[in-house]
Amino acid sequence: MFRALNVMLASMKRFLKLDLKYRFELGVDALLLVANIVSFGILGHFVVSSNAELVNYPYYVFLLAGILYWTMIASGFNSGIIALREEAERGTIGFLLSNGVSPAVITLSRMMVSTLEALGISAAIALPAIYLLSGGAYPKPPSSPICLLEAAVAIALPWLFMASIAIALTAIQLMFKRIGGLAGAVHYALGVASGLYFPVQAVPLAGKILEGIPTTIGMSAMRELIVYGRIKALSLSSMLTPFTPAWSLLVTPLVALALSAAILLKIERLTMRWGTIEQY
Repeated sequence: MFRALNVMLASMKRFLKLDLKYRFELGVDALLLVANIVSFGILGHFVVSSNAELVNYPYYVFLLAGILYWTMIASGFNSGIIALREEAERGTIGFLLSNGVSPAVITLSRMMVSTLEALGISAAIALPAIYLLSGGAYPKPPSSPICLLEAAVAIALPWLFMASIAIALTAIQLMFKRIGGLAGAVHYALGVASGLYFPVQAVPLAGKILEGIPTTIGMSAMRELIVYGRIKALSLSSMLTPFTPAWSLLVTPLVALALSAAILLKIERLTMRWGTIEQY
C-alpha cells in the first residue's frame, strides 16, 4: 500500500517537473481557457437574448460555470491517455515498467498533475470572469462549510469517473497502439452528455438517463454552488440511499474504476506475454 503510494507520488513529482520545463505550453493552456471564457460568454449573451427561459439565471453564467467545472475534472483526460505514448517517445517507458510503474500509475499520475494545474488556472481565470461579467452578482459565497465539502465531492468523484474511462482507453491503446481520434471524441461526447453546452433536461427521451451520469451530477452541483451559494441537488447524507443522485455519484465511479483497472491489468499481462507492451 505505502509502496504503491510512494510510486504514485514519485511519478506525479516527475510529471510536474517535466511540465514546469515547458512554461510556454502552460501559457498556451491559460490562453485557451481565456478564449473559451470569452467565446462562451458571448454565446451565452446571444442565446439568452433569443431564449430567456432556457435557465432561470443568466445563460452565460451557465456556460462559464460549466467551462470552469469541465476544466477541473476533464483537463487531465487527454494528457493521461497520451502519457504512455509520450514515455515511449522519450524512450523511458521500458525503464518505468521495469521499476514497477504500471500503465495505470502512469495514466493516473499524469492526470493528477494536469488536474492540479487546471484547478489553479481555471479558478484564477474563470471565477473572476464570472464575477466581472455578472457585475458582482455571481458567484454567490457558500452558505455553509458543508457546501464546500459537497463541492469537493462533486469534483473528486466525477474525476474518478473520468479517470476510469481514461484507464479503459489506455488499455485499448496498449492493445492496438493507435486509437486515432477516439479519446477526443469520447471527451467531447462526455462534455455534451454532462450538460456543458445546454441543460440535459432539454434532451428528449434521454434527458433522465443523462441526469444520472456522475459528471452531469457534479456539473449541476457546481452551477448551483456558483448561482445559489448552496447545492440543492446533492446531499451527502443520501449517498447510502440507493438510486439517489448522491448514491449514483458515489457508486458509478467506483464500479467503473474497478472494471477499467481490471481490464487494463489483463491487457497489460497479455502485452507483456506477447512482448508488445513497449512497442509504439
